[in-house]
Amino acid sequence: MQRSAFVSSLIATVGVTQLTHVLPAFAGIDEAGVGHEVFAQLREDGDLLFDSPYYEHLNEIGSVIAQTAASRYPYPIRYYIVRGDSANAFSVPGGNIYVNEPLLQMAKNRDELAGVLAHETGHMVLHHVAKHMDSLQKKSTVASIGSILAQVFAGPLGGAAFDYGSQYAVASSDMATSRHIEAQADE
Repeated sequence: MQRSAFVSSLIATVGVTQLTHVLPAFAGIDEAGVGHEVFAQLREDGDLLFDSPYYEHLNEIGSVIAQTAASRYPYPIRYYIVRGDSANAFSVPGGNIYVNEPLLQMAKNRDELAGVLAHETGHMVLHHVAKHMDSLQKKSTVASIGSILAQVFAGPLGGAAFDYGSQYAVASSDMATSRHIEAQADE
């Protein structure tokens, strides 16, 4: 019985990574909606900084990059400064790019800041975050179906083995995807 559960869960786990390719490609995340939710949460948490002296440089450099990318992205691209402990920046679907204030403090020159903004804008234009969210939704759906089937055909042990295997498959897939999209955003 244990061998049957293992084999069933292995087959089902492989199915998670393969079946997600059969589902419609990028079914679509409400990018603007996600962007508004993140903005609202950052504002509610008091993490958005609207009066930072660094906006002058951010807007000057960001406007050039946003104009260059405008024909390739359906939403206005905006740059915001947020509180943070580290030099970091991140983009979310819907056109908003957030830069932690320490990054602006540590940037040695305009080119360093431009490189970071261009990189994050690349993620935006290529819809990396939206596609990743869509992919996770698909994988979650497939994993749920697979878990139920594994429990039906291989019992509770098979269901548990499937759950662990599918989590590993998703994590491995995400690591490979992450490396690829980081390189792609730099192109």
